[in-house]
Amino acid sequence: MPENRRRKTRTKVRIRKKADPTKRNQLAANGQQILTDLSQKSAWAELQKVFFAVCSIALTVLPNAVAWERGGVSARSQHYISMTLLLMICILLPFMVSSARVVRERTLWIPLVLAGIWITTFLQTIQIPGGLLAFIAPGSNAAYFDWIPEGIRAESFKVNLPNAESLASTWAPISIAPWLTTQALTALSLFSVTLVLSITLSKSRYFIALFLSMTCLSGAVMALFATLKAFYPNGSPLADSMFEATLNAKNPFGSFINANNAAGYLNAALACGIGWLIFLSTKHRELNRPGIYLSEQIGSWGERYLQALAARIRHLQGSTIAASLLCLLIVIGIVASGSRGGLLGTTCGFTVLFANFWGRKLRLKRSTTVITSTAIAVTVGLLVILGPFNRDFGRALADDPTAGSRIAHWRDATVTAWNHLPLGSGIGTYRYAYLPYQQHGDIEWFLNADNIYLEWIVEGGIWLLPSLAVICFIFATFLQKLERLNPKPQTNAILVSGWFLMISLGVSQAFDFALLIPANFIIVAVIAGSVIGCLDQKKRQRSSRGAQTNSGRVAENQTRLSKLPPRNERTKDPSVSNRKHRNEPPLQLASIVLLVFFAITLLIAQSQAKAASLSDNVPQSDAFTAGERFDEYTLDYLARATEQWVSQIPYSSTNPGLHLKAANLKLTQERYYLTNELQKLGVNYQTAWRSLQPQSLRRLHFKSLQKSSLGMPVRSLYETIPESSREPFVSARKHALEALLRCPLSLDARVALIELDFVSPEAASTSHDLMVQLAMLQRSNPKPIAWVRQLAKVHPGQKTIAAINRFALDQQPTSFPEIWTNVLQEVELKTKRRNAERLLPTTAEIDATGVNTTKPNSPEERSSLAKETLDFAINSIPENPTLLINAAEDVRTPVEIKTALLAKANELLSDPTKSITQDEQTDFEKGRLLQLQGSLTAATKHYETAIKADPGKHAWRFRLVQVLEQQQEYEFAEEHLKRCLLQSPGNEKYRKKLRALQTKTNTRGPG
Repeated sequence: MPENRRRKTRTKVRIRKKADPTKRNQLAANGQQILTDLSQKSAWAELQKVFFAVCSIALTVLPNAVAWERGGVSARSQHYISMTLLLMICILLPFMVSSARVVRERTLWIPLVLAGIWITTFLQTIQIPGGLLAFIAPGSNAAYFDWIPEGIRAESFKVNLPNAESLASTWAPISIAPWLTTQALTALSLFSVTLVLSITLSKSRYFIALFLSMTCLSGAVMALFATLKAFYPNGSPLADSMFEATLNAKNPFGSFINANNAAGYLNAALACGIGWLIFLSTKHRELNRPGIYLSEQIGSWGERYLQALAARIRHLQGSTIAASLLCLLIVIGIVASGSRGGLLGTTCGFTVLFANFWGRKLRLKRSTTVITSTAIAVTVGLLVILGPFNRDFGRALADDPTAGSRIAHWRDATVTAWNHLPLGSGIGTYRYAYLPYQQHGDIEWFLNADNIYLEWIVEGGIWLLPSLAVICFIFATFLQKLERLNPKPQTNAILVSGWFLMISLGVSQAFDFALLIPANFIIVAVIAGSVIGCLDQKKRQRSSRGAQTNSGRVAENQTRLSKLPPRNERTKDPSVSNRKHRNEPPLQLASIVLLVFFAITLLIAQSQAKAASLSDNVPQSDAFTAGERFDEYTLDYLARATEQWVSQIPYSSTNPGLHLKAANLKLTQERYYLTNELQKLGVNYQTAWRSLQPQSLRRLHFKSLQKSSLGMPVRSLYETIPESSREPFVSARKHALEALLRCPLSLDARVALIELDFVSPEAASTSHDLMVQLAMLQRSNPKPIAWVRQLAKVHPGQKTIAAINRFALDQQPTSFPEIWTNVLQEVELKTKRRNAERLLPTTAEIDATGVNTTKPNSPEERSSLAKETLDFAINSIPENPTLLINAAEDVRTPVEIKTALLAKANELLSDPTKSITQDEQTDFEKGRLLQLQGSLTAATKHYETAIKADPGKHAWRFRLVQVLEQQQEYEFAEEHLKRCLLQSPGNEKYRKKLRALQTKTNTRGPG
């Protein structure tokens, strides 16, 4: 019977199929369509995997490749980075649009803040009215309207600069160097795009493992060469071949600018190395190897540790050993670099990791553990690395001159930040912003503040640093959420890397600016994006408390599903939460819009980087600028290359550096042409080349004008140059004008304008202002001040030299001996010239018979020259009674100048509004003044009053000894001198004077 029933059933089925052939064909067609769709989706998925793998490899190689290319700081490197990221966006964007990947709100938090920072930074480059600028950025207003002479603005209109009207108007941007702010926008776009791309790519565990391992390997190789260079200070062939001094760095470290920047890269590589080590260790759980972890052991505390250690050694792999050795090598490289900030960051990173581990064991609050451990690590690290406990490694803070100059520099940066509040000076403009406010520090020009937080306050005012603090807070929150997820290898790896990177770089950047280097901030962007990506794709780990069995969970889910309405009615019931269907499309669209926005910013950045990369392709060599001889073929090639390069730099370019290089190239090319012409006339090649440099032409030009003013029929040098040779000089000055208007605090633009002030009569009138401003901007560097003083001797003259001397003494009174010696030499030289000019004619007249009728200088003219010399000496000293009296005490000072100096000092000391604030100092200076004037009794009273107010100054008491000696009060003088010796026992000057007084006392006898 059962068999017959089965047969009947089969027969019925066969009859039913034969009875409905149309439906059978429709089912077959539907099945074929489903198979076709599945095959297409499978092909699209395979293509997506291939492209994702290619982009993952590219994003892994990118930061490590630019790390060996000077850290990626050059414009050319940033151009290549932009092109690579744009190509990756073009590849991944179609897959991101077509994918149904769930996007959560937290994915957009950091990119939204970055977009706001980009927009605000872009607004800093837009011109606004001067009145509004003075309110929101007073430092920028002063830069554009106080540091650009009016003669420069007038000249820009006269020479018809294409954009003179906009540049010389009353409108100006917040940024004092807009092209540098544009370069900062480039870096911000690179960081943002890398972050978004890493969020997309981090869903693959292989991308995270590849990135961590490759970055660790690159950092270990760099650390190896750093260690070799540290152990072989005289030179190691292997290290020297890889490590070259770049950008005139004092302490070159690989391809980075300095050791601190490279230490930042090594800390980032160490974070990746630790993450890679964690990744390899966590894989043991997936390989079902029990007994490796401490929690899986039994017995006492010590026994469990020994069992876990034995199990780990038994299951140890070669990759784990390699990762450990690479991390150790990176740590050695950080120590060998000598970067105390980098070592402090490494110490704090390890401290926080260990404290985090033990805090988790003790069930402590994570935020409290991180903050407390970081504070302890920073305090202890500063005491050990920078404090008096450090004797073997590095130098103590009190004995380190660079540390002292850095602290003084930070004081100047604080003043700078205060003057640029509330909106800052413009991102990336610190190198110019602090110059007008520099009072301390080294003689060199600081391009960065050596404190990234202080630098951001100067450049961004009240908005930039809080915005970045919000990003750090969001990132720390993400790290805390990531700890509660399933312990997958990539999750644990990127979690540990994120914590170590945030702490180590966050601490070390208080002494450096490594985060501004592309090789470093791209690694930070990848790790931050990986944290967000892992957080979006993982589910929260269920709490172990109240855990249910699988059967209980199934029953609970069935009960919950039975209460839900039918699928086609769920969206109609507003009381039922359907968050995924309601929120996914807007969030997906928002993520795509953000990516497109950052792609547009990257396009803008790419164009700016391409324009800035022209500076890396200047068609010249050191031999070309030094004046070496070339054959005609090479000169023709350089001429064509120079013309082609300069043609790419229009006057509307926003980069003043390109304008200055174009001016330099034009002048160099013209010098070669004129040198060859002079060589044809028999002039030595090197002599002709040196005589045609701008400073030599300037000196000869103004010397000829001086001779013509004395009645000699001499043409100026510029008038003797052919018309065709004048155009490069005019064009070069136009480019220099454009550079100064684009960057009002530029030093190079001022130098170029000073050297080319002989081009036109109108240009010479602004030289005084430019020279004084250049001395003010380089107030702590005596070399530029001396250079400007030499140029001012030729033109504009002693008035400018006196103003420069006055400012230099006002800033650095300790430089008085050197400056006053130069003043006396100039006075002596001027006196000799005045005496020689008594025999020279002022006019040369030839009568009809051919007789030369000349007249000597009149007494009035000679008196005028003497007054000019006297005014020069007096105006070279600021209104400081101490300096005026110091100049009068100099035995080399002429009598008439000495009298004038004492009169001015007496006027200042007699005026209460101009006197020194300390009364004892005023009494002491009055005593010096009266002593020089011969009023010894009155000088004695003032000295005694000053000493009574401040008995500890033995130098003042020695002045009283000298006055008493002049009054032949030897006993009182000897008594005061013995007190001086009590305060300064080893002073040989005092001992010698005491022996002289005792000799005079014995010679005179008692009474």
